[in-house]
Amino acid sequence: MKATLRIYFTLSMMACACLFALTLQSQPAMHTLTNGCLTVKVMDPNAPDRYNTGVRFSPVANVLQVAVDGRDYLFSPEAHDPVTENGGLAMEFDLGGKDGPQPVSFVAADVGESFVKIGVGVLKKTTAKYEFYTQYPIVERAVTHAEWTSTGAIFAQTCPGANDFAYDLGAKITLSGNTLRIRYTLKNTGRRAFSTEHYTHNYFLFAGQPVGPGYALHFETPLPDDGVYDGARREGKTLHFDQVLPKAVNLVVPVFREGQGDAWRSLTVVCTVTKQSIHVSNTFPVSRIAVHAASRYLCPEQFVLIRLAPGETAEWERSFTFHKNTASPVQDKS
Repeated sequence: MKATLRIYFTLSMMACACLFALTLQSQPAMHTLTNGCLTVKVMDPNAPDRYNTGVRFSPVANVLQVAVDGRDYLFSPEAHDPVTENGGLAMEFDLGGKDGPQPVSFVAADVGESFVKIGVGVLKKTTAKYEFYTQYPIVERAVTHAEWTSTGAIFAQTCPGANDFAYDLGAKITLSGNTLRIRYTLKNTGRRAFSTEHYTHNYFLFAGQPVGPGYALHFETPLPDDGVYDGARREGKTLHFDQVLPKAVNLVVPVFREGQGDAWRSLTVVCTVTKQSIHVSNTFPVSRIAVHAASRYLCPEQFVLIRLAPGETAEWERSFTFHKNTASPVQDKS
């Protein structure tokens, strides 16, 4: 009798394991949202074969494709490295580098100890200085839940944290006309205050047209003289890309000046060759702007700096409006 029960139990466990594996295999890597104007594809944060599986970008609200009348606005090629490469409106907390903060608790942790990467989870520190391209070992990936409708999605991520640092992260995607909005919430659930910097990478590419003649990046205020604009021509409030970029470039718009963050909340990217444009707006003052560009994509990145004491919550929103029939960076006839 005992042997029979053991066999039955073993078979039951095997059946459950097979069912779980089949469920994972059948989970779609992307979900399609549409409101009749926009067709949007969003990565499923829990699919085994999701577009990005690395530890740099968050799987939350990872919009990969947006199309209007069948014409694409974002770069997210099928052929890519899912560990190191992403696309679309991929988001990240704490890029690091000389201008930005390192991930929460990274500085305080010794090599070999754990640190918190908001949006990803708890990672193991293996370098003295944070490097966004390093694939730090996962100690505990944050748990992400997603609810889907035909026109939107809601994400909730929890991370128990490490060294008294912890958080809850939420995001809500909504479609309204030709505008996609992502509203974020971040709560400090740990025992220590922290600062963090959030941005979306914004891999923009219009209908496959290489970045070059016809592409322009327009701001609402004149560009400072002390910026780094390699690969672009500065004219007032606009950066023009007059030739196809032979290699990737990194441009810097210095907006750290006290009290000027509000002037940089909005920007517009336009391609007069394809007559498409994207207008981006933020509800938070911008702490800094970086522009990563190559022939394959144009990525204007607006950073927001968030400071939270234990128990505090921050909310902010980014909106992306997708236009067609665009005549110039400042004149839209959509």
